[in-house]
Amino acid sequence: MVNRESTGQATELDIFVKTTLKPLVKTSLVLQAFKKVDRGNFAPEEYREFAYKDEAIDLTRSSSISQPSVVAIMVDHLGLTGKERVLEIGTASGFCAAIISQCSSHVDTMEIDEDLARESSERLRNLGYTNISVHVGDGALGLPTEKPFDAIIVTASVKSIPSALLDQLADGGKIVIPVGEDSPTRSQLIEGKKEDGKMSFSKIADVSFYPLVSSQEGGWSIEEVSELFSLREGRMKMLKEMKNQPDLQQLLNNILKTLTEIAGRPITSADEANEFLKQNPQILEDLDKPKT
Repeated sequence: MVNRESTGQATELDIFVKTTLKPLVKTSLVLQAFKKVDRGNFAPEEYREFAYKDEAIDLTRSSSISQPSVVAIMVDHLGLTGKERVLEIGTASGFCAAIISQCSSHVDTMEIDEDLARESSERLRNLGYTNISVHVGDGALGLPTEKPFDAIIVTASVKSIPSALLDQLADGGKIVIPVGEDSPTRSQLIEGKKEDGKMSFSKIADVSFYPLVSSQEGGWSIEEVSELFSLREGRMKMLKEMKNQPDLQQLLNNILKTLTEIAGRPITSADEANEFLKQNPQILEDLDKPKT
């Protein structure tokens, strides 16, 4: 990456923040956070090229670094001023926690995957973040020992909002959380606010997140998401193979081009192709038929 201070030129990060995130963010505190936190430091080496694109980056079959625009919208809706104590559910790489740390006094972040939690804790420490605490645990239960929190952000889709999280929200506080209800991947991003002990909710946007797996209230069971995780794992393997075999990338491009022609609309990713084929299974049958 080009060093702006030594050259006077804008970096990839500067350009990305200005062109992609600035139109979405209302508060300067959040925008400045994205200028300070380099997403490239949180992306796996093999996916570093995607760090300054508005795309999610897979970490494991059940976790990813969320799309920057979605993170920006979520943090913006928390209404942080720099003084709040924040609970994050879903640490993943630590990127979102790092963003929040620039907008609050302290961040407690929870991750159910012990390996991810350990790696993120070490990464954040090495990068110099001193107001972030990483905890291993079930996100649906929250962190009752540290309550109340002025704000809670959940970066995994729940079936319903866990009451444990609402109990840990301070009066006057906000929670931003994706709720799937009928689907672990298709969610509504919900903002909730507690006033005089009562919650009110409003919809922010339609989003897609990895599911929050938990046996507790609000979580998805492993049985409900096992097929999804298998598909994600297969996609990750495919992408790694493509980096070493450019001909496979060309194959995917050809598939996407064909599906775009069939659908009459752009289909630009493996995820979109998979979803389109699941909704239209007859297409595979039609393609398999001999031409006459």
